[in-house]
Amino acid sequence: RRSNADVASSSSLSILVANTHLFYHPRASHIRVMQLWITCYSLMKLKQQASADATTTTIILCGDLNSSQVSGGYQLLKNRHVPPLTMMNNDDDSSN
Repeated sequence: RRSNADVASSSSLSILVANTHLFYHPRASHIRVMQLWITCYSLMKLKQQASADATTTTIILCGDLNSSQVSGGYQLLKNRHVPPLTMMNNDDDSSN
């Protein structure tokens, strides 16, 4: 039977936790997409650095995204790209 010390020394785990509060304005979906892209890019760079010392690195992104499931920001997080028309639509504008 392996002890906890054996498990810790045989595998290295890292967790990166980020918290954000994206800009809110009904007609600023493009700003939120840019903010999320910068956040994701920065987290991937940090993950690369952490992966040099860890076998597994997990990213947890928390926060107020001020976005809906049809928004460009949500699409960026879910699909790793934003459909072109999504950037032109104010899809987070609940007043439409």
